[in-house]
Amino acid sequence: MSNKKIIPIKKFPVLIDDDEITGVPIDSDAFNDRFYQSRQQAINNEFYRTTIDKWKPTSVNELKSLMIKFCFNKYLLDQAWIIFYWISQNIDYDIVSYFSDRLPNQDIESVFKTRKGVCSGFATMFKTLADCIQLSCHEISGNTKGFGYSVNNQVKKFDHSDHAWNTIEINHHLYLIDSTWGSGHIDNKRQYKKELNLFYFCIRPEQIIYSHLPENSKDQLLLKPLTMKQFLILPKVYSYFFDFNLKIISPKNTCQAEMKSNEFCSEILIKAPDNIHLSCKIKKIIHMEQKIINGDFIQYDNKNKLWQCLFAPNGVGNYELTVYAKQSIDTGYYHGAVEFNLNVDVQQQNFTFPTQYALFMQKMCQLFEPLNGIIKRASKITIHCFIPSAQSVMVIVNEEFLDEEGYDKVTGIFKRQINTPKRGGTVGIYAKFDSKNREKWISGYWRSLSTDYPGRDLKTELRSTVVYQYYVGASALKYQLQASYSPLAVY
Repeated sequence: MSNKKIIPIKKFPVLIDDDEITGVPIDSDAFNDRFYQSRQQAINNEFYRTTIDKWKPTSVNELKSLMIKFCFNKYLLDQAWIIFYWISQNIDYDIVSYFSDRLPNQDIESVFKTRKGVCSGFATMFKTLADCIQLSCHEISGNTKGFGYSVNNQVKKFDHSDHAWNTIEINHHLYLIDSTWGSGHIDNKRQYKKELNLFYFCIRPEQIIYSHLPENSKDQLLLKPLTMKQFLILPKVYSYFFDFNLKIISPKNTCQAEMKSNEFCSEILIKAPDNIHLSCKIKKIIHMEQKIINGDFIQYDNKNKLWQCLFAPNGVGNYELTVYAKQSIDTGYYHGAVEFNLNVDVQQQNFTFPTQYALFMQKMCQLFEPLNGIIKRASKITIHCFIPSAQSVMVIVNEEFLDEEGYDKVTGIFKRQINTPKRGGTVGIYAKFDSKNREKWISGYWRSLSTDYPGRDLKTELRSTVVYQYYVGASALKYQLQASYSPLAVY
């Protein structure tokens, strides 16, 4: 039996607005409720997976015989899933041949013998197995925004087809399948990571068009097929974007984020279900990626029910803006959802956001002011934020707790004025939450050095002076007032 965890996939909603260029499917009835129910039943069928995992074919003919016998009298969608699942568990992507640009024969015999192939080998394998059980199938060639493609620097040239996938026909409906991407992916270290991805089994045409552009426009299965120019304009979207039912509110229909004149940051607005949390990251693209410390900030706009992703570049150049997502109950990593490009050709005023921490996003807090992570020393500032469901909120100035005031439990609004340290230092916000009789704290601080301390590396000090940590144990979330705290946001 496979150790792969099969995650139920909800019915994919139609996310396309009338004003979006990705259009509408030709076949509006292909993805009805009955189809989604049948698809999920096939995926969840434990007997299919345990049986396939026991197969040990020694030849293509033996594999075909197993397929024919096992698929007999089964629904066509189940037959397609059986092929998709077998390939995902038994064929690896041939990264050595791919990166050496010396591709061996991709016929089914060669792919079966080595258990390796590139996209054409995967697509050929799928079609050959579909043909043997008389499942209508054909191969598609085209271009994809896969490994090597970036919205910042389109090094990958689309002067010829670089990928292959399939369509199948079930009850007079056409469905798109990519068994290559459904079996795994190449990571940033150029290593193949084998991972079953259910998204690429029967994909909605208006979703796969973000990453796959067929040579033949009819294979897009859209009423108004996209041109290459329109395809390249779209942001780079990952399968999690659709799995989590995200929607781009701004910028519309483009991968290009903007910096308006006299503004210090770029804004991307994303709509997400209540059980999905987001994070974001900005990277400067020079000869290699360069992380921008405190150059990104994300928060939930409770009034408009949107995630506000803010990005502050640190000079002229190209930047990659990535939005990540995960389920709120998931304690693991965020998953890449969508990428944008930001091109800055005019020097902007340097701006650094507060440092954020996980609980800020988890509690869906919102900061109104100050947004600048470097505040002036010996000055009076107003701290204004929304911290829902907190028991109390406190401010720390250079590790000295101020009196509790300024927090309204009913509205969740915290607002008060404080005096910043005369000699620089830190200002922190701590919020206490009561969950099942356990106190949980979140905190944040402001770094107030600004230009009063020329010659110092403020960005390095911003990280090293106060590093927050928290520990979830049998008692509570703990923090230490040495060089580490558990933060909400950091300025």
